[in-house]
Amino acid sequence: MKNCSVIISLFFGYIVAAASTYTDPSGNELSYVDGAKIAAAPWFSFPWMTTFPLGFYPPAFIPILVGFVVSAIESMGDVTASCEASKIPSKGRDAESRIQGGLLADGVNSIVAVFMTTAPNTTFSQNNGVIALTRCASRAAGLACAAWLCVLGMFAKFAGVIASIPDAVLGGMTIFLFANVVVSGISILSMAGINLRRNRFILAVSLGVGLGVTVVPDFANGGGITAFGGGNLNHNIGLIPGRDICKVFPTVEVETAASKCEFKSKDDGDDVTERGWSKKTCKDVGGDFTERKTELKEDKDCVGQNGFCCLVYDDTTKMWRDTVII
Repeated sequence: MKNCSVIISLFFGYIVAAASTYTDPSGNELSYVDGAKIAAAPWFSFPWMTTFPLGFYPPAFIPILVGFVVSAIESMGDVTASCEASKIPSKGRDAESRIQGGLLADGVNSIVAVFMTTAPNTTFSQNNGVIALTRCASRAAGLACAAWLCVLGMFAKFAGVIASIPDAVLGGMTIFLFANVVVSGISILSMAGINLRRNRFILAVSLGVGLGVTVVPDFANGGGITAFGGGNLNHNIGLIPGRDICKVFPTVEVETAASKCEFKSKDDGDDVTERGWSKKTCKDVGGDFTERKTELKEDKDCVGQNGFCCLVYDDTTKMWRDTVII
């Protein structure tokens, strides 16, 4: 039972959520578990029924490379935390061999994943919390879990059940598991000698940057308190505004001169000029009508487009902008 505590607690939370209801603003009584996702899912669905075409997008090369470097550093910490949670040495040749194997597995799995037109893989740090909670660090358990995931992944009904788990249940579980990851990290830091000046400096910079990006994720962009206004701000201001990497902007028709009607006043015979009149109105008073003049102008401010107004990006500058923001 101790080894199954995580899945049992998740199952218990799901049952409680399914039996509980809440009232929406319209006065309807609804269940926390959305059964529509389960009903809409077919019984069987092979994962490769829908794929994406293989290709290579040069502007994404450097940003993705940076992402893989960050993922590799994360994997090193995850493997070290797994050693600590498993009560095996987290330093020395054995630990280094485990880290090397983890990075190699990540790389090989990611290569296979992208050729199967899905996202690359990375280590899952919550599993360290699972190890600490269940005290089960057996490789056989990991292999069995992988086999079950492969089999159950073909049954869409099971995926529908997982997708229907309420956020409150998943949130309660992941908060506890991530808290265990933090505890493992603190334990590793204590063994590394946190009182050393060099280690304290590295820790301070890491926490500052890590927590800072978490609190203000759009620090490199223009920001904005609303999604719509924020998109336009990101295009116009920020560390590297989106307009700076745009090669071709959309054009808008801008009025340079309004239409006008010139005629003689019937009262005193003076010359009168009225702007903005229609051609019919001008004809009714016997005047000379001049059409309004317009010209096409590039819309570089992206007003009303939520930041999505560039028709063609400069691939090189876009690559570096994405790299800096990542």
